[in-house]
Amino acid sequence: MSKTAGTPLTMEMFEVALFPRIEELFDEKVHQIEIKVLESEERIVGELQALRDESAATFAQYERTNKRVDKIDRHLRINSLMDDE
Repeated sequence: MSKTAGTPLTMEMFEVALFPRIEELFDEKVHQIEIKVLESEERIVGELQALRDESAATFAQYERTNKRVDKIDRHLRINSLMDDE
């Protein structure tokens, strides 16, 4: 097998031949990462919204229960609040 001397790779040849493909691969990878980040962000925002909704529902239930306890306290003329003293 004889070795043939090829044309040496110059920076200009690299830029013309390989740089566009490298840019393309880089852009594809960046796009994939962007999609993953956006999907994660959507999932996190959804979880946050669910937690906010749950918190609001819990607080509303607390308010209703507190009003009922206050009404019972007034009716029985007692104070059900626990004092640390």
